[in-house]
Amino acid sequence: MTKAHSYFVLLEELKLPGCPICSLVIKDGQSFLDQLLYENVLDVPTRFNLMNSFGFCNRHAWQIPKLPPICSPAVGFSIFASDLLRKFNLLVEAMTKAARKKSIWRSLFHSGPKRLFP
Repeated sequence: MTKAHSYFVLLEELKLPGCPICSLVIKDGQSFLDQLLYENVLDVPTRFNLMNSFGFCNRHAWQIPKLPPICSPAVGFSIFASDLLRKFNLLVEAMTKAARKKSIWRSLFHSGPKRLFP
């Protein structure tokens, strides 16, 4: 019976100090972030899904500067960040328009019948 690759990776992690599971989870997350920011940064469905989820959580966003600079994670993150800023800008515009509409109707109805029917 052959052993899976993950078995040998776990054996190597057991030799190091600290929790091997935590170490594997952190390394796997960094590997995924690296792949996402280097290879999938221009994939439109990936960018839409990331925009819909409002980007990375605090923990993973702080892992981006620790990624190897050879894959230029800052460039990939800046592309995602510009998408998110564009989305936030559209949301603020929509909220502002909705607030203006409410305030116009509110001012008409709260001013009394004199203003509506002179």
